[in-house]
This record gives sequence, C-alpha cells and structure tokens, in this order.
Amino acid sequence: MGQNPTSGVLSIQRRKEIYSLCCKYDVMIIEDDPYWYLQYPSANPMNASRTTTTSSPSTFSSTVPTTNKPSGYAFLDSLVPSYLAVDVEGRVLRLETFSKTIAPGCRLGYIVAQPALIERILRITETSTQQPSGFVQAMVAELLMGPQTPNDPGRGGAADGSGWGFGGWVRWLEGLRGNYERRMNTMAKILHDGRHQVKSGRRKSLAGSGSDDEDEWAVVEKTQIYDFAWPMG
Repeated sequence: MGQNPTSGVLSIQRRKEIYSLCCKYDVMIIEDDPYWYLQYPSANPMNASRTTTTSSPSTFSSTVPTTNKPSGYAFLDSLVPSYLAVDVEGRVLRLETFSKTIAPGCRLGYIVAQPALIERILRITETSTQQPSGFVQAMVAELLMGPQTPNDPGRGGAADGSGWGFGGWVRWLEGLRGNYERRMNTMAKILHDGRHQVKSGRRKSLAGSGSDDEDEWAVVEKTQIYDFAWPMG
C-alpha cells in the first residue's frame, strides 16, 4: 500500500488477479505493508482529472471472492483491502508494524497469517532469535491495554489512564492518516501550481508596417516542465 517511491496502490481487482495466479502456481504471498492505514482517498479525483482516457477493463477472469466483512469502523472499511481479504487458501502472510503508526523508533512488529503458519514461525523464532525490545513491548502494551494490575503505576493512552483499546487505536490511526493527508495535499498543490515554466518577452510582428515599437508584441510562453500523480498512499 503506498508503494515506495511511486505511492501506487493496487486495486482490489488487481489483488484478486495476482492472488489467482498465486493459487494456480502454489505461491505464498508475503504482504509487507506498514503504510496500509495511510491511504489518501482525496487524491483520487485529482488523478482522475489528469487524463480524459480510461483504461480498458481487465480481461483476466478471476473467481476469487472478497471475504472482507464490515469491521464496525467506517475508517477501516474505507481502506483498500489487504490481500487477507481475498485469501481463501491461507497463503497470505501479512507483516505489520507499530513503527510507522506510534513512533518512528518503536521497532515492534507483528505477523498476521493462518494459525499453522504462525505456529511454525513461533517455533523458528524460539530457536533462532530472542525478541524485540522488552521496553518497547511494555510501552505499546500499556498504551493499548492500560495498567493490568491495581498496583501498576503506569498509565495507558486514554485520558483517564486506561488503555486506548481497539476503538481508541482506530481513532488514532484515522487522525494520523488525516494529518499526513493534509501535508500531502499541501505539497502536491505546490507541485501542481508550479509545474509550468513561464517566460515573457517581445517578438516582432511578421506583418508590421509601422515603427519598430509598433512591430513588436508582448509574448508570454507557458511550458509544462513536469507532471506527477497525486500520492494515493
């Protein structure tokens, strides 16, 4: 989502097509998607206005269903779904992180996949690595869940000291996306307004008959020097 550096976002139809090929050739999908929550729907109309042509519909026949169900949160349901939404064979392994959503230095991630895959990954990590920073794990756990015992002197992310909970976590993500989207719109508007080079000067008239001053015309030349797609993520 929001591929770096193009900012491209695959449509759900394109994901179905890729998933169908992976099913056909027995390929696992590792979806490394730390920016999934940072989708910018306001860029859609801007990109649509850049061209008057429409792409031809895909001729790929896909029978993969979309298993995405309403989450109960309008923000999450508005996002382009993950590959998990079309995974009916348990071949998608999704990598998530708190680093891009809580704090840049918060080096803590997690994996979403079918139980059999998770069990195997757990066994491998138990024998090959230790674990992420214990301090970061404790910080994130207290932020989301709040203090777990009456004697815990810590505080969660909510104003009353309890944890954010899932609802609070979603509200944080929605606000984070809004902040990034406003910055994106400011940057893209500056680029959009400055995409032309303007030159002014004077040219002699080809059919002039009077003095030199009368034979000259003021000329303004406007040349487009670049174009770009508004970032989708």
